[in-house]
Amino acid sequence: MLRNKVLLNLCIFFVIGFIFLGCVPSDDNINALELKISELESENNALKQYYLQSIAKLELKINELEGESASIKEHYSQANNVRNTLDIKSRKIYDALKAKDTDFLKTVVSQNAEVLSDGILFHREHPKKFYLSKYYTLDTPFVLRQRFYMLSSDKEIFTTGYEILMKDLENIPVVNFTFIKEEGKWKLSFITEE
Repeated sequence: MLRNKVLLNLCIFFVIGFIFLGCVPSDDNINALELKISELESENNALKQYYLQSIAKLELKINELEGESASIKEHYSQANNVRNTLDIKSRKIYDALKAKDTDFLKTVVSQNAEVLSDGILFHREHPKKFYLSKYYTLDTPFVLRQRFYMLSSDKEIFTTGYEILMKDLENIPVVNFTFIKEEGKWKLSFITEE
């Protein structure tokens, strides 16, 4: 009976030993796990580098766009300031053309323009004379409503257009004024009528 107990204990010991031996990793298993860990660490480092590079590129793009945005805001701020100044001047020019105030017109036109008694001659590649259409010179009340304005990227040319609103007109005519900077002052360079 003692012998059976010893044999039983030995059997249990061997079974438990085999169980533990099966759970203990072999050198091949350890090497395979270490290789897998190394591969995962390498992949993780590559992903970190990729994301760090992507973040750096995005930060550069954000800085670039912020710079562009600031530049655009500055341009439109300047365009609005010029618009405020030249809006008043454009209206005065229109009134001076109506009143045939050649003295005033001579002070506001550029060097490429010649003030005549009945309009302004613009010396360009194809010289063009501008004079008010006869129905604008009538005593009919009218309103000038600014339709658009635009400042060139070099901030040397400003163009603005005005709708001429009058009672009983079927079409709304538009007068476009183009100004250029001459010696630091805005001068009328061209007028067109649509």
